[in-house]
Amino acid sequence: GRSDDLLSFHDVQERLKLSEPAEDAHLAEIPLDQIVGSVGRYRDFNRAFLPRAHIDAQRWTRIARLGNQAPLPPIRVFRIGQVYFVQDGNHRVSVARARKQKTIMARVVDIPVRVPLGPDTSPDDLILKSGYAEFLEKTSLDRVYGADHIEMTRPGSYRSLLQHIEVHQFYMGLRSRHYPGLPEAAGHWYREVYLPVVERIRASGTLAHFPGRTEADLYLWITENRARLQMHYALQ
Repeated sequence: GRSDDLLSFHDVQERLKLSEPAEDAHLAEIPLDQIVGSVGRYRDFNRAFLPRAHIDAQRWTRIARLGNQAPLPPIRVFRIGQVYFVQDGNHRVSVARARKQKTIMARVVDIPVRVPLGPDTSPDDLILKSGYAEFLEKTSLDRVYGADHIEMTRPGSYRSLLQHIEVHQFYMGLRSRHYPGLPEAAGHWYREVYLPVVERIRASGTLAHFPGRTEADLYLWITENRARLQMHYALQ
């Protein structure tokens, strides 16, 4: 039931607020199954890089014949996180995938990203990824806590989490003459509020009862339903 479409590089770049690609590239052998998108031809091939019906079949077969005679030139790709987007060489990737190759030579340009992207990222996932990118832009939690990602599965969840941090910021300001900036409040919230709840979730094994959800999902549900939970368990 998941999308079979390639990701659009420009869509990912816009949603995740990525910097412009650098000019320098390095030569590397890259896994074909980690190529998930294209700069300009994302509508011409599916996720397995099988050609759609409207592409030039003669060009595809010509490249396949050339590949039988001599090694083809390296493709050119952008690497974002763990995945690659083809800038030049979409047909070469398609031919290589059809031949069941595992890797292909490429000139790789790295683009830094704050949000994790993997081979299973779909166009629909970009809605959540976009929310996460905005969340990190405002809180800078990734710059302090590195790869300890706060991953959520429901659209709008990051906005709700940001509102929790803003409330935490307000009460920090009431308790001190110094009114903290949002990144400072986010760091304090992460250490003093979020992590203790997550550690209890991990210790209790509760997440196993919520397949497909994450620790952050469960944290948000607990905090939003705290009053009802307290009332329920007080009556037990």
